[in-house]
Amino acid sequence: GRIFRSHDEAKLAVAKSINAYNTKRPHMSIDFLTPAVAHEREGELRKRWKNRSKMVLHPTGNPGDENRT
Repeated sequence: GRIFRSHDEAKLAVAKSINAYNTKRPHMSIDFLTPAVAHEREGELRKRWKNRSKMVLHPTGNPGDENRT
């Protein structure tokens, strides 16, 4: 990992990362728009993500044994 020389340097790096995530990186879950563009659009966006809160691990605990509740 990166070691920052100061708290301000770390805060600047985080701010730059958040800005890139929201304005430069398209997201598959929102039709390959950036979050900033999606936020400005009117109307409903097609949601392409899975609702993980409804996913539960199978009692065996084996990977891939997930079932919807």
